[in-house]
Amino acid sequence: MVTRIEVLKKFIVTFIDQIPKYLSPYSLSERKQIVELLDLLRLCESQADMARRKLSKRLETYCNQLRKGKDYYSTPFLWLAEIYFDNANLFLRVADFHAFNFYNFLVQIIRGINDLPGIFQLIREGTSLQDLKWEKLQYYVINSFKFPLTEEELITIKELYSYIYSAGIDGFSQKIITNHLKTKGMSERKYKDFIELLTLLDAGWNLFFYYPAFGLRYFYARFNVKKPCSLEEIIDFFDTTNTTLCHSRIYRIGELPNKFMGYLVVPEDKSGQLGKYFNQCERQNKLKLEEFVEIRDIYRSVSLSYYRACKGWPTLSSKEIKDLVQQLTVKHPRKLKKKPHALFHDTPYNHDWNYQQAQDPKQLIYLLCKLQQKFSYETLPINLETDEIVFSRSEIEILENLIQKKLCQPFFILDRIHYEYSIDVYSIRVPYMPMKQISRLLKVLPYTQLNIMENSIVIWTPLSSQDRKWIKEDLGWEPLHIIPYKRQQALDYDWFNPKTLQWNPPKIFEDL
Repeated sequence: MVTRIEVLKKFIVTFIDQIPKYLSPYSLSERKQIVELLDLLRLCESQADMARRKLSKRLETYCNQLRKGKDYYSTPFLWLAEIYFDNANLFLRVADFHAFNFYNFLVQIIRGINDLPGIFQLIREGTSLQDLKWEKLQYYVINSFKFPLTEEELITIKELYSYIYSAGIDGFSQKIITNHLKTKGMSERKYKDFIELLTLLDAGWNLFFYYPAFGLRYFYARFNVKKPCSLEEIIDFFDTTNTTLCHSRIYRIGELPNKFMGYLVVPEDKSGQLGKYFNQCERQNKLKLEEFVEIRDIYRSVSLSYYRACKGWPTLSSKEIKDLVQQLTVKHPRKLKKKPHALFHDTPYNHDWNYQQAQDPKQLIYLLCKLQQKFSYETLPINLETDEIVFSRSEIEILENLIQKKLCQPFFILDRIHYEYSIDVYSIRVPYMPMKQISRLLKVLPYTQLNIMENSIVIWTPLSSQDRKWIKEDLGWEPLHIIPYKRQQALDYDWFNPKTLQWNPPKIFEDL
């Protein structure tokens, strides 16, 4: 008797065999991208039952390579491919793996759902890989993976947030986190279930540094590239000879191909060169610079204040919106009766210290470059239960010292929780206000990055359609939809000169 799993696997094989005859409308590079998806699907069909760990690693490698590629941020088909296999990988990584769920998910996205065409129909119709129909399918994949937290899970997640934001380097150790949660009454069985939940929610740990203390400066820029010039002709952010500029975070504004914004990272001793370079490009009629200003601080926040157990994210009531607008627009809002619940954000950095004051500045910069990636629970760098040495004892002591000096801050986030809120990121210019006032806004948003300038703040955050409406109509602030132009490249120690103890200047500054 044929099982349901065998039916699903046969459908996948048939799909893979049928697709090649529909590839003639596509260019060679596009065919290569489609064939890579088919090859990975073939592995999913053949290896999920017998070689889950090997397949999981292959899916992870594929998704990482996509995100690093030049074509990723301009190709909706790749957005879909990345989230498709990223979610498939979740099925493989959980302990109670069910093959039917895994194959059923793969087949559902191939077939399509109701009126939403799937991968098969889109390719059969010769849909361009740049068509936003792929993005609609991507949205469905993201929204179909929702994990409403139970009351008990929500309480534990909030406890974990509180601990990581206060524990310093200890919050990056599996063993110490385990012990902390067990002191709060969590049993061994429930702890194992909780770690599986962290995997499903794509939990991530970061350490963020105050870059000006390490010889770097941030500049916020908003500009239009004039045709026929391209952004790559002005600054090639993929060319590593441009050193720290490759670490910049750049966005396209909406669907406008020539409008950009973001922050650019330059060596402190060359910070005046960037403005000169932009002015030179304006004189050459390559771009129109709408704004260019130094960023004093970058803060990040996460909030579960409005998240509801077993339900997820609610919409705000009209009274909640009215009260929030009032609190954000008066000069001296009433003091909150209590601290916003489940809001976690960076505290002010130490502006009075520089890396050259350190006993070994080179080691400090090396460590800064070493700590650029996001850690999952499985890859937490301080793991006392294994023999693998990720950081030496001296490096751990340096990190502890940097955290104590407010030069480095831990950050923890559950990506899939804020994806459930929205995957559309917006930029909002906000009048300058103290943190105690703007925290009224931060508590209703799952995740924010605040770029703080002298007279204003630019916030990057996911927004719901309701948010966009009341922010624009009731506050008069204009949310701009922003789409990443490139993956932010990690800082590289090769960009630093250990002899001069200075960062190497970007190549584009040579002729200034």
